Amino acid sequence: FFTTALATALKKYFSTEHLNWQISSTATGTTRVYTDLHDLVSELQNARIYAGLHYRFSTEAGTKLGRKVCQNFLTDHLRRVDDDDED
Repeated sequence: FFTTALATALKKYFSTEHLNWQISSTATGTTRVYTDLHDLVSELQNARIYAGLHYRFSTEAGTKLGRKVCQNFLTDHLRRVDDDDED
């Protein structure tokens, strides 16, 4: 849910899902590099499944929910600062 919502917001803000993204772990001393938000979301979903935290169906449902919540928020609550519409 949260990962997809973040990815959806970043995609909307930057108008692309091809972003360089880096995540480092102090616990393992490793760094993961992504060039696409879809790859980031997919890997984090799989990690939750492999860790036994979620099932595949729950990550797929969370993906749909996260996307819908973020799109609703972006559409109904945010607008560009330079938007001339002053409702």
